[in-house]
Amino acid sequence: MPKSYDPEEKMEIVLRAIKGEKISDLADEYSVSRNSIYLWKKEFLNGGMSKLSGESATEQEAKLKKKDEQIKEMEKIIGQQKVQMEILKKKALAELNTVDKIKIINQLKSEYTVAELCRTFDIARSTYYYRQNNDQKEKDTNTEDQLYTGHPAYDKDGNLVPEKEVVKLVKKYCDESPHLGYRMVTDYLNYTENLKVNHKRIYRIMKVLDLLQDKRVPKPKNYQLKQKHELTGPDQLWEMDMVQMYIDNSGQWVYMFDIIDVFTREIVGHHEGLRCRTKEALKALEKAIENRNTDNLILRTDNGTQFRSREFQTRIRELDISHERTMVNTPEENAHIESFHGTLKRAEVYQKHYRSITHCRNSIAKFVDKYNNRRPHSSVGKIPPAVYHKNVLNNLVSGIRFAA
Repeated sequence: MPKSYDPEEKMEIVLRAIKGEKISDLADEYSVSRNSIYLWKKEFLNGGMSKLSGESATEQEAKLKKKDEQIKEMEKIIGQQKVQMEILKKKALAELNTVDKIKIINQLKSEYTVAELCRTFDIARSTYYYRQNNDQKEKDTNTEDQLYTGHPAYDKDGNLVPEKEVVKLVKKYCDESPHLGYRMVTDYLNYTENLKVNHKRIYRIMKVLDLLQDKRVPKPKNYQLKQKHELTGPDQLWEMDMVQMYIDNSGQWVYMFDIIDVFTREIVGHHEGLRCRTKEALKALEKAIENRNTDNLILRTDNGTQFRSREFQTRIRELDISHERTMVNTPEENAHIESFHGTLKRAEVYQKHYRSITHCRNSIAKFVDKYNNRRPHSSVGKIPPAVYHKNVLNNLVSGIRFAA
């Protein structure tokens, strides 16, 4: 069945034809015969729009008159609705108290000016600002009360530490390292600042100051390592892996090979380079063995090609290091170095924009130094890994025996 066209559609086609567009192109676009377009064009040129619509001038005049009447009727209805809305508005405003009006204004002031909203809700601007200032003062007072309540903090000599000093230290550590959770901040205060403060106290302070981190949901531990070793001291089991990071300016990837002592959690060697070869992996290993005792050492890696290469295997045999490789797709077997990589990314990589390989290496070196020597680690008695290592060697602590 051929399609029918209303006068407006015909008019559109005719005007395009008059402007010079090809009749054949218009016929294809609108799925209409060329003869029809020629006919509509002729009718329009001879009789105008009335000829196209097939209506007489009298019929068109009657239609326009009817539209005018419809418009007047709609205006009348809209006028009545405006009156009704005004009545409802006054009634609604009468039921709102000043506090409610201020709450609504605060919700809407991002879209409208305060002056407009105050006029709409029939409230003086001076009243609005007066209430706002008083509410803020009360909020600040309540916040301060919450900050300075709870278990007090003491220094190493048992003297009470002013609460404002504790809050100041919390802000300092969170400003320096925005990724820190409340337990790590507590560890820093207890170890680095020589305070005795409860983690619940620090949690409360960070909550009031909106400094708490989103809680990470731990993955279910449904994997059990097939081969475990009883560890009694440092340099018995190392884990080695590789992690990538990005240089913004050049668009290059940096590959970091690193090694962790599972007993002390200390990073014993690392190397960053623009390539990911056996050569780079061996550089990290050579750094690790410089000042460590490798007698009876086990090195655990995944099945990366660098670790399976003949060059790597030859070197660890020369060093008399036992090489243990994890099963395919089981990062859980290298859990300690994987955990360090998570910390590295949150505290260092995601916080920085590396400009060059040199900038990246220097920044990573500073982070590893801080991680080893100044950052308390919860797995080794909440002291830094290098300090724990030294204490074990000097028999200051017995060491935490465990299987890994």
